Amino acid sequence: GVDKVVDAILPTLDFTETRFIANVSGSTVEEYYNVTKRFDDSPIDAIEINISCPNVKEGGVAFGNDPDMSARVVEACRKATKKPLI
Repeated sequence: GVDKVVDAILPTLDFTETRFIANVSGSTVEEYYNVTKRFDDSPIDAIEINISCPNVKEGGVAFGNDPDMSARVVEACRKATKKPLI
């Protein structure tokens, strides 16, 4: 999960010549926020929001299929970080 990536994997990477982008996903808007927030203080350069994941609370529909849900996810991720969002 995100904790292993931030705590064990990122410290082993060389960030001097390569840009790193984290891909975040979740089953709820809150999960997107929490995962994005966890990467906020890490050395990654940007965050890609994977909105093709199913929204479990809304019957499994992908967040990206609903413009309002997509907006909620992006808004939550923006609140969690100042890093560029893709």
